[in-house]
Amino acid sequence: MTRTLCTMAILMLAAGKASNAAPMGAFSGSFDYTFAAFCADPPGAIIIFGITPCVAVDIDYLAIGSTSLFSNASLEMQTFLSPALPGPFPFTGTFALTDLANPANSIFGTIAGAGRVIGPPGPPVGFPPFGISGIFETTGGTGSFVGAAGRSALSGIALFTFLNSEATFASGEGTMTFSTVPEPSSALLLLLALAPLMLVHRRIRRTAS
Repeated sequence: MTRTLCTMAILMLAAGKASNAAPMGAFSGSFDYTFAAFCADPPGAIIIFGITPCVAVDIDYLAIGSTSLFSNASLEMQTFLSPALPGPFPFTGTFALTDLANPANSIFGTIAGAGRVIGPPGPPVGFPPFGISGIFETTGGTGSFVGAAGRSALSGIALFTFLNSEATFASGEGTMTFSTVPEPSSALLLLLALAPLMLVHRRIRRTAS
């Protein structure tokens, strides 16, 4: 009986893997980037942290770097951040990672993360440096990456370098690195598949005794 349960679980696991097969959407790598920030809600509000009436800052990123998927890649991100003190400052958004050597290949998905103050305010605009972290959830792709799926973890630094005189627009630069988030191991998936079958087996044995 136990051998039969193991065989069934292995077959279930193999079938699940076959049905869920998809191009890799998780990636590691590093980027240098620039960003631009303005208030999305309400539009045109000032964006000085602590005194702003803005409840959602639109921060758009453009990055160039190298990843485990594409050796020469561009990364575009649009995020919406809540600037309410004292922080951390949560943000959500979307991303697209494109192979510059073959632009037909790309992946895209959603972002969820937070920014944190990591130093005192200073020049050139009086804003502090920020650390950023988050999870990139790949939900699809183009070209050879149609159906791509996976998770990547973001870690980076953002430095504001410009603030206009009305304090309604800012820009800056930074660096970011990514690491892949491992999928559940085969052993764990097998254990999860076996658990309900073993429970049924125990109940049958108890009833028989």
